[in-house]
Amino acid sequence: MKKGCWPLLAAASALALGLLVSLRVGAVDVPFAHWFGRGALEDDISGTVLALRLVRASSCVLVGALLALSGSVLQRLMRNPLADPFVLGISSGGTAFVVAASVLGLPAASVLGFPVRSVYAFAGCFIALGILLAARRRLSRTSDAGLALMGLVLNAFFGAALMLFVAFASAQELAEAQRWMLGSLQLVSEAEVAFLASLAAFPVVFLLRSRSNIDALLFGDAYAQTLGFRSQVVRRQTLLATAVLVALVVSIAGSVGFVGLIVPHLARHFSRARPGAEWALSMMLGSALVLFADALSRTVAAPAELPVGVFTACLGAPVLAAVLLRGARQEVT
Repeated sequence: MKKGCWPLLAAASALALGLLVSLRVGAVDVPFAHWFGRGALEDDISGTVLALRLVRASSCVLVGALLALSGSVLQRLMRNPLADPFVLGISSGGTAFVVAASVLGLPAASVLGFPVRSVYAFAGCFIALGILLAARRRLSRTSDAGLALMGLVLNAFFGAALMLFVAFASAQELAEAQRWMLGSLQLVSEAEVAFLASLAAFPVVFLLRSRSNIDALLFGDAYAQTLGFRSQVVRRQTLLATAVLVALVVSIAGSVGFVGLIVPHLARHFSRARPGAEWALSMMLGSALVLFADALSRTVAAPAELPVGVFTACLGAPVLAAVLLRGARQEVT
């Protein structure tokens, strides 16, 4: 086997292990024998639980893959190791609009499998993206640090907006708001998983097909233009595609933070910075991370469930600190 295939094999193994753990653990024990129709089923409880967990595991795979791909694309596009839908405030915008719609009593039920709250998530994500693009035009086009700081400003603003709406929320609305603020896959339905997969297919394919264009931007806009790429068009299209993916994730799972930040760093280390391999590794490792985080959320306080975003944040915060400290050491030396 070629040396470069080992990271992909390891990532695939981690994903397979995450699927097994996600289907196996939880408040209700489902022995492996019941997976294949053997063993006594108590009123088909094990079969029902396994079917529900299969839907949830599918949502974990999709959410993790889309967030990791978005983070990897943003970091490469902006040439910034801190770029991430969560850090840049894109997911915070979508979450704030979903919570605001819930508190204001706006319609949120699904229509033919289409979650109406996706409209609110799209509005919030695209408004945050528009602010980032406007800030980039006002700042120096090479000021990646300024863009990251603008992301922190957006996070603070949307966080304050969230607290304002939560202050006026009822007990039921407060519980619903907590789900979107911290990220949860507890109530994701089979129709929503199908909705997420079908609508995410086009932007994912677009990003994968555009990897050479995005890679060319690493060497600057002037170099990309010598190759025939319209750098500003490529950048806007790529940002829109990632915003669509983030909005789709927020519409069913809320704000699951740090997946798009920590996974690309690990994938980049093993892929030798090749965009195709890096993105494939990111998607598999992102899915595995969310699967394990979701399994922890269902078992640590069983039978109660904790938000999955709590565990991704616990993993992501130390990595973010390590990246910042490494960058500071490089500036000193």
